[in-house]
Amino acid sequence: LINQVETQVKGLKLYSIVDKSIFLSPVNGRLYTLFIVLSLASILTLIASLLAARPIFLSMVEEQRMRELSQRDMLTGLYNRRALVELFEKEAFRSRRYNRPLSMVMFDIDHFKKFNDTYGHVAGDQVLQTIGTYCLNLSRKHDFWIRYGGEEFIVLLPETDQASVATYAERLRSGIEHLKVETSKGPLSVTISGGYHSFASFDSKTELEHVINTIDKALYEAKNKGRNT
Repeated sequence: LINQVETQVKGLKLYSIVDKSIFLSPVNGRLYTLFIVLSLASILTLIASLLAARPIFLSMVEEQRMRELSQRDMLTGLYNRRALVELFEKEAFRSRRYNRPLSMVMFDIDHFKKFNDTYGHVAGDQVLQTIGTYCLNLSRKHDFWIRYGGEEFIVLLPETDQASVATYAERLRSGIEHLKVETSKGPLSVTISGGYHSFASFDSKTELEHVINTIDKALYEAKNKGRNT
């Protein structure tokens, strides 16, 4: 009698090979019955343990869900400002450890206050949502988009050097300039002004506040040069 059992481990199978004439003899038959009883008892114990652990597991899942929600912007679904601190620390550590480039882009929507005054906050929210979706679709899986403030957005770009972030930022600017946003006031367009910076690798003295201030200066330079740049 040959029995095969599939396992959870890929490529691993368990086989039992038994001589029927011996195993099913009167003495071994009783052992066979005992084996069945012990197996059933083990299964029932396992089920009981799983049921007992279920509330703990559900609590952990709910805790993780609430933590995820606390790091998300409710309007756009992007990460929020609180999450940026944790994301930056993780990526800066990886950049230092493996000596890999890390870049950041920050932009805001040109004359957004005037836009809201003209078309209303509902249309403004629709613009923010559409831009958030556009930014996510433009990005790689390991890029991190953050809604930093009202109309300010940041993207953290691992494995992206100076030349690559320059190309990315221009592609982002051009794409949003030509984006038609369907709003309650009809199709509308906006432009953005932004700044970016890339570090070959973050040193131990590089802090988020310093990086933000550096990029913020570039953003204001873009505004002073006429915006949409």
